[in-house]
Amino acid sequence: MESQEPLRKRHHLIPKFYLERFTAERSQPTSRAVLWQYDRERDNPVIVQPNDATVRTHFYTITDRVGNRTDEFEKLLQKLEDESAPVIRRILSKEGKPQGKDAEVFAAFVASTFLRTAYFRERLNTCVETFLNDWIKDFASDENEFNAKYLAYESERQGKLDIPASELRQQMLTGKHQISANKSLSFWMFTSHVEKLAGLILQMRWAFLSSTTAQEFLTSDNPVVVLNPNHPVTPWHAGLAQKDAEVTLPLSSRMSFIATWSGPVGFLLGPSSSVRNINKRTACAALRFVFSPFRGGFILEWFKKYPPPLPPIPVPAIPVEHEGITGDPQQPVGQPLVSCRIQPPTREGE
Repeated sequence: MESQEPLRKRHHLIPKFYLERFTAERSQPTSRAVLWQYDRERDNPVIVQPNDATVRTHFYTITDRVGNRTDEFEKLLQKLEDESAPVIRRILSKEGKPQGKDAEVFAAFVASTFLRTAYFRERLNTCVETFLNDWIKDFASDENEFNAKYLAYESERQGKLDIPASELRQQMLTGKHQISANKSLSFWMFTSHVEKLAGLILQMRWAFLSSTTAQEFLTSDNPVVVLNPNHPVTPWHAGLAQKDAEVTLPLSSRMSFIATWSGPVGFLLGPSSSVRNINKRTACAALRFVFSPFRGGFILEWFKKYPPPLPPIPVPAIPVEHEGITGDPQQPVGQPLVSCRIQPPTREGE
């Protein structure tokens, strides 16, 4: 009998290879690459290595339908990272705008980075739990209907429930009976929506913005920001399909990805104001951590001024200089409506 492979338990919420693109300059060639980590819960930044940043134990470990713990979610993310790393490396070296399979892989990376974070899981769980717990209160408010459903359920399962109808109804009305989301919900949301989200991103116009100054980009534990500068900020963000929606994802300390429906495309040069605007979005959207190649007090100021989950005011639209290095500025990057061909992992019992 073959021994079962142990579960991977050390999970990076943000890929290690991605964080390595934001490390500080090494004082010596043999020095280890490090990041400045800014924490909403601390007054001063600390130095961390990419291998230790955004690590949580068993964050993506779920229980399958037959009750077995599985790390298939983590393995799926690792597969996506392995495919994405060389594509991002080619983008950063400005070998040309992503086309065909490279465009599909990159769109899947952006989508998966948006859906895999602790921020997204917390927002998803809050949304689902609020809806369901409001629903059960509404369901219990009609005593006659509740008792009829209770008796019908007992009849269907051919046995008495452990709790009397009157007591269960009272618990629902007072909020003592609560529904909580588990990790399998975020796994289902990821596998059922990552292709759809990637497909939308593929249809947008892609730009890769490099700084024209020494100012560098930073990143966070929630680096994909969807924002409509012309739409009031709400707890639910901007919709990706809104005509003025902008998607930003810093790719390294020197380059950021920007997706819009009508903006410029290709490799562009941006002034320091563009870098600052993207950095502000990235920092304000962070759940807890911001990672930077430099030490800057303004990051802590942003933390204090804009607590999560969203800044209370829109960040201005991003200005760019239309100095394309490669690419036709009249043509969108990527092919629309191309499936990313991401297959959810199989689970025992299905």
